Amino acid sequence: MEQDPAQATPRLTAEDVHNVAFSPPPAGKRGYREGEVDVFLDRIEAALRDPSRRSLTAEQIRSVAFPEASSGSRSYNADEVNAFLELAAGQLAMQQRDAGSPVGSAKSVRALLYRVRHWNSQEPALALEVTGDAVRLFEGDSNALIATAPLTEVTVTPANALGIPVLIIEGPGMETMVVQPHPPPGEWRMKTKGRKSDYSAVEKDWLMLAERFGLASELVDEKLPQTFLEHVMAFRSELRFNNYTWRTPAVAAVIAFVLAALGIGNPLVVLAIGVGLAVLAAVFWRYNLRL
Repeated sequence: MEQDPAQATPRLTAEDVHNVAFSPPPAGKRGYREGEVDVFLDRIEAALRDPSRRSLTAEQIRSVAFPEASSGSRSYNADEVNAFLELAAGQLAMQQRDAGSPVGSAKSVRALLYRVRHWNSQEPALALEVTGDAVRLFEGDSNALIATAPLTEVTVTPANALGIPVLIIEGPGMETMVVQPHPPPGEWRMKTKGRKSDYSAVEKDWLMLAERFGLASELVDEKLPQTFLEHVMAFRSELRFNNYTWRTPAVAAVIAFVLAALGIGNPLVVLAIGVGLAVLAAVFWRYNLRL
């Protein structure tokens, strides 16, 4: 039986989250996209079932931002969703305090961080080490300890830098670090805030950090549907990392069609090239190919 969020008690269970139902937004108002909210509710449900793993924090629940649904599409009442998320954040914080366990598994991971503006794979600026109970930051060249923070007080929030997924790592006594992968392994499933990257980590190290903090499951190869601007940002990312998808031949096809329409060169030849590139883009898209 589905539960009305307006009648939810202050103490929530994973079953409450699984069964919650939200009303449509009032007439004339836009609500949150159903798909985005449902995906995030799945994360909350999993976190409440195993609070000791700390795959999600109360701060992340309170800071999540959902996109508004377009007119005529299915959506949830934003006020109801916000009120329910606040209850879920309070419940999760209480359970995690009671559990008193460190974030994620006890396995230690170590990632080398490079400054984005001065990328040099031979000279890491920092080394970030995550153990069973602490996060430690070291100088990249001398390996001298810079800072240590209890793992339970460190927060990691997903964000994006021009379409590239990044991790915002914050902890007491540590600088706030915005770390991007090189190259990007995918995109965040949920809508995230934009942040400028400070550091970059090789894809393997970055994925270890994302997995360690319970965020790897939120990555997808390509988020659908995407807006035109998101496609443009993704194309820029492909050019930057030489990791080409269907967008590259698609853009080239559009350029060829424009040139043919303007009569530049031999219109028939240019048009034929454009058609060939469009077919190539379709094949790349259909079979998820990359160059």
